[in-house]
Amino acid sequence: MSEKHRGLFRVRTFDWQLDARGEFVLDGRIRFERMRSDSRIIWGPAVLSLGLGDPRGVVGSPQFEWNGERIAFERGSAVAGMAGGVHATVPAFDPTAPQRLAYAVRMNLQGTESLAIVPLAGSKWRVSCSTS
Repeated sequence: MSEKHRGLFRVRTFDWQLDARGEFVLDGRIRFERMRSDSRIIWGPAVLSLGLGDPRGVVGSPQFEWNGERIAFERGSAVAGMAGGVHATVPAFDPTAPQRLAYAVRMNLQGTESLAIVPLAGSKWRVSCSTS
C-alpha cells in the first residue's frame, strides 16, 4: 500500500502482482443419474473467470496457461451477475477421464483502498500474500 495526495485529500493505493498456480485433479468418477436410459450428456466448454470490481485497474495483458498452453483472456467475466472481469475458454477435455489439469494466471492489478479475494469454486484454497 502507498498513499497518493491530491490537494487536501489522501488515497491509499496498491499495485498487486498476481501469480496463481494450481491444478484441477479429476478422478474420473463423475457420474450423473439419468432420467432416461437413452439420454446423453453433452459437456459445454469450460471457462476460467476472474471477476473484477473495476477492470480498469488491470495493467498490461493478463496471462493464462492451461496445461502449458497459453490462452488469451477476453473481456467480461462470462458469469451471470458478475459484470466486470476477464475470462478464457479452455481447450476441450474429457471430464470423465482421470487427469490432472495444471493452470497458471499472472496479472498486474492497481487499485485504491482495498483488495478482496473470493474463491468461488472448490474447497481447497491456500492464499499467501507478501508486501514490499
